[in-house]
Formats: sequence, structure tokens, C-alpha cells
Amino acid sequence: MRTREEVTAFHESGHAVIAAAQGQMPWKVTIVPITGVCYGHVSLERPANESDPWGGRGCTRDAAAVRKNARALALSGQRRPLEILRAIRREAAKLVEEHWPLIGDLAGELLKRKTLHRADVAAIIPPHVNRSCEIPDRQ
Repeated sequence: MRTREEVTAFHESGHAVIAAAQGQMPWKVTIVPITGVCYGHVSLERPANESDPWGGRGCTRDAAAVRKNARALALSGQRRPLEILRAIRREAAKLVEEHWPLIGDLAGELLKRKTLHRADVAAIIPPHVNRSCEIPDRQ
């Protein structure tokens, strides 16, 4: 059975690798928990203030965005929300399967170092997967 830290490392690595494959290289990936908030996080933006480690986009804000989008789907009337969510899950499963080896590599490094910055993540993700443009130096 995997530990919470291992599960979190794979979970956050999945977000990071898929984001990079979609052209958004993460700024920071961490499995350092914030008590009562989350066990890890992927930040796609450079924080404006280093004392705000998530750049104002923490786990609770992400969850609120998901709820808001789910409500918008329910009200759209174009397709039933459940059909849309199932299609999203199928697509997510395909992306995870396609990139699973990289997700595992990134998770292994995350378990060793706890936090990875953009250059660290880019060193693990090969250029043919990393569709993001410029990778600035980490601070």
C-alpha cells in the first residue's frame, strides 16, 4: 500500500506532466502539505510574492473553480453535464496512460526533493512532450 506522500507525489506529477504537455510548464510542484488545506500543489504561475507560495491560487480556490464550472455546465443546456464529465474523464485517462512513465519519473524526483521548480521539471520532461515556450531560471 502506498503512503499518502507517494500518492500525492503521483497525483501532483500527473497534473504537472499533463500541464506541460498542454503547453503550460509548471512554475512549482510540491508535496509539502499545507495543514488543513492540501497535501501538495502544482503552481502554473510565478507567485507575485514569495510569502504566498501558490501565487494566490491555492487548493481551495481551485476547488471553487471546479464547482463554478460544473454549475455552468449544468446550466448550459448544450449537453447533459454527466456526459461532459464522462468525456473529460476518458480524455484525462488517455493522457495519463500516454504520459505514465514521465509521471512516474517526476513523482520519484518529487519524493526525493519534496519541491521542484520549473527548470527541475523541464529537465525531466523531454522537449517533444514539453510544449511550453520559454523556461525562465528558477529563483
